[in-house]
Amino acid sequence: MGGVRLFLLFAAHCVGTINIMGVMAFAPAIQRDLGLDTATFGLLVAAYYGAQPVVALPGGWLVDRIGVRAALALSMTGVAISAGFFAVSAGGGAAASLLILAGIAYSLVNPATSVGVVTWFPPDWRSTMMSVKQAGVPAGGLIAAVIAALAGPDAWRVSASAVAVAAVATAVLAVVTPGGGGAAVARGPVVAGLLGVLRNRALMRVCLTTFLLNTAQGAFYAYLVLYLVGPAGLSAAVAALIFGATHVVSAIARILWGLLADRVWGGDGPRVLRIIAFAASLGFVGLALGAGMGAPAAGAAALGLGMTIAGFAGVAQGAAATAAPRAQIGAAMGVFMVLTPLGSVLGPSVFGGLIGLTGGYLVPYLLLAGLTAMVGAVVLRR
Repeated sequence: MGGVRLFLLFAAHCVGTINIMGVMAFAPAIQRDLGLDTATFGLLVAAYYGAQPVVALPGGWLVDRIGVRAALALSMTGVAISAGFFAVSAGGGAAASLLILAGIAYSLVNPATSVGVVTWFPPDWRSTMMSVKQAGVPAGGLIAAVIAALAGPDAWRVSASAVAVAAVATAVLAVVTPGGGGAAVARGPVVAGLLGVLRNRALMRVCLTTFLLNTAQGAFYAYLVLYLVGPAGLSAAVAALIFGATHVVSAIARILWGLLADRVWGGDGPRVLRIIAFAASLGFVGLALGAGMGAPAAGAAALGLGMTIAGFAGVAQGAAATAAPRAQIGAAMGVFMVLTPLGSVLGPSVFGGLIGLTGGYLVPYLLLAGLTAMVGAVVLRR
């Protein structure tokens, strides 16, 4: 039974990620068929991610009241509707509206799956289960890339239709999965409950940590290929291979970090986050110096960051869930998911500006090294 429940949580993340990563993977064909310029296509992706923090708080509140299975069924139904109509869309306006719907639908996944982990699995496996279900994110990205590579650039409508079918199947699985997580777990005034979450200092420390680490992660992924092709001197094909490999090691590392938190340090997620932050700092130093040390050094640093700055999410969610009272876990993850996408927006923007200001990658990467070291030394200090 536990395996079915864990698969449901993993599948919700995986299907939701395939949905948006498929849009990115088929970008040239979608841009051509919908008559979009490059800037307008970028707005499609921004519409998806911009919708998530807006509805994260009410989404978390809703999960606390309707339960895990109902929330996941509702989320996957929204993804199915979005992907199904996206497959037959004929213009940028309709496509943007459908991606906003997809972003709203996916905003329920993180709080619902986090409540599911707390409800369905013992506390001494919490970080591990969080990491396993979060591995659905890089797995979804990898599947989307494979679909685009094997199906060809013109198959985006078929791919979107397949996502709709997968989302319907996941919604059905959510309905038929037996056990807890179906009943509402929270009552009481909404504002009072939210204020209680915001006054939780342990939770806010984890949320701040996640925001700062996600800022570094956003910058890392946004400019990795450009760095590898530019200063590191790799071919586009090799750079793409390394980019994909960082997603693979990220999925593996998420599970290993979760096991370390649970089995070695008794669920002490913040301690593992400190290790990740310090290790990521070394990785960014490696990227800063890697261009001068040769392509192998740059590639090794990138893979190291795939294991660290791209592998912390499961442990962070486990720490956030542990810091919150059970009846407020959905709301806590709503707050968590308000800050996380903001880091993804801030990181690439500031990093790109620093590249233009300094004329290269050395200073920006060293600043990211300092940021992640500060997280380990100051933000997570006991």
